[in-house]
Amino acid sequence: MNRQQGQTAIGGVFSVFSINVVTRIVSYARHILITAYIGLTGGLDAFFAALSAVGIAVMVFGDIFDSIGVPRLVKARIEGGEAEFRRTAGVVVRVAILISIGCTALLSVLAPVTPWIAPGFSEAQKSTVVRFVYYLIPMAIVYLPYHAMGSVLRSLRQFKAFYVAELLASVATVGILATWHTTVTAVPVAWSAGYIAGAAYLFLRTRKWIAWKAGAGWGEKKVLWDFARLLPIYLVSQLYTVVDKTFGSYLPPGSVSALYYGLLLAMAIPSLLAVENIFVTPLAESEEKEQVLARILSGIVLVFVPVVFFFFRNSREIVSILFERGMFRDVSVEMTAGALQYYVCALPALAFWGLLVRFHQVQERFGDLFLVSLAGLFFHAILNYLFGFYLGMGLRGLALGTVVAAYLLVIGGLRLPVKSGAGLPFRKVGRLVVLVTMFSFVAIVTSEFVPRSMGTFVSLSVRASLFAVIYLAAIFRFPDRELRSITDEIVWNFRNTFYPGKWRAGKDGQ
Repeated sequence: MNRQQGQTAIGGVFSVFSINVVTRIVSYARHILITAYIGLTGGLDAFFAALSAVGIAVMVFGDIFDSIGVPRLVKARIEGGEAEFRRTAGVVVRVAILISIGCTALLSVLAPVTPWIAPGFSEAQKSTVVRFVYYLIPMAIVYLPYHAMGSVLRSLRQFKAFYVAELLASVATVGILATWHTTVTAVPVAWSAGYIAGAAYLFLRTRKWIAWKAGAGWGEKKVLWDFARLLPIYLVSQLYTVVDKTFGSYLPPGSVSALYYGLLLAMAIPSLLAVENIFVTPLAESEEKEQVLARILSGIVLVFVPVVFFFFRNSREIVSILFERGMFRDVSVEMTAGALQYYVCALPALAFWGLLVRFHQVQERFGDLFLVSLAGLFFHAILNYLFGFYLGMGLRGLALGTVVAAYLLVIGGLRLPVKSGAGLPFRKVGRLVVLVTMFSFVAIVTSEFVPRSMGTFVSLSVRASLFAVIYLAAIFRFPDRELRSITDEIVWNFRNTFYPGKWRAGKDGQ
């Protein structure tokens, strides 16, 4: 049971990997256009501040659908059959529409006060923030129905269909930016158009699964109550990104954008693997949630620790290859690489925190989770000021404050299962951390022997290949039972993704 649930979870990751790769490439093209034609400017800073304002007012609810919608829909499918599933899907989508209307109306009224997010901006930048909030209103209207319909697909394990919607959204955004890029105003307009395109596709894919007519019981009340219980937790999570922008607004123009792109690159691997969205379904289905969570944690350590080593050492080269063109010049590279170098250190903590949130919500530990999140936000703000301004580290200090706060957050979250008597195998996971750290260190030291005189792209490619070969050889050849169990599981799911008939038959025959 335990091993099967782990395989189901990891298999979900590989099942969406190919479509997600294409989606991320197109999304990367969107940012290439923005940075090349506009650069890290005060106007782009204003856009990301406006995006944070929309996040607080509307996008925070989208994350809640992953926690409420998917487990509720999975339960309806398993216990009530298709009719109950369609009724529950209708409730979730109708609630999304109701909340979307209310929150968007509130955002429209409060738009003039949204520049409080970035108090260090000039008056011109603050006016631009307000204008961009209005340009993002169309996105705000469809954002919640978009995620509600996405939760319907994910509860049915149709992960690929959901990421096709994200691909269409990115394609629409790229298309607009490719034809209109003379002003930063094009960015919020293209953002809104992309979400409208993605929402239209999701509607076509999910309409047969949704009972649009409300029943006599009006189940929306229960869903709304669950939303009210979860809102403080997710609102605090949204405020984490606002803290960086608030302090970043006092730094030179382009700093807020550099922080955004540094975090974007640091989170590239988790978003590519769709860790949170894929694992919420097996967590909801399994009766042995602690064992599944421990298995996933081991996978996170195995994948993300080596990424931390490689990105930390090669952050400047990575940023240069990806973005250094057009208006994105050497100063922009240095700023973004500085943010990336520290943000990536938080990668294992940020990836696991998302799963911890899902775990505690499935267990309905809302109060404890909120207190841990609130304490983490407090430390995040204190550490940002300490490293960024008091110690004079500037932009790098803000990223470092985020790293330390992320690990404090995970420590607090891990104490909750222990407190409730759950049996997470910390000793096994800790031993795995030590092994993976040793392997990563050896791999990064060896890769440093590759000369940098070959050119940035060639040199980085060779170093990356050598690093990967040494690390993979170590984890597959080291004689450790637990390590071998996890690697065998990953290999089976990888093979099953590309050769499903052959490898499924072989596995079933064991």
